[in-house]
Amino acid sequence: MIWERIESNYETMCRAAVPGGWLVHLLYRSGATSIAMVFYPDPEHSWDGKSPVLQDMQASQPSPAH
Repeated sequence: MIWERIESNYETMCRAAVPGGWLVHLLYRSGATSIAMVFYPDPEHSWDGKSPVLQDMQASQPSPAH
């Protein structure tokens, strides 16, 4: 599996192409380190790693606390 780093507001956000879509991994710190991994269905692998999908995914994740 090959992970590709993508731009985001999180400390680290990467994606890897898998059958049927993408695995997306993100890391952020808000006092404690939080890690999330989600599957984004995209059978054609047409997502270029940028918005609007990225913005939608970020909006659905909890905001890092300050």
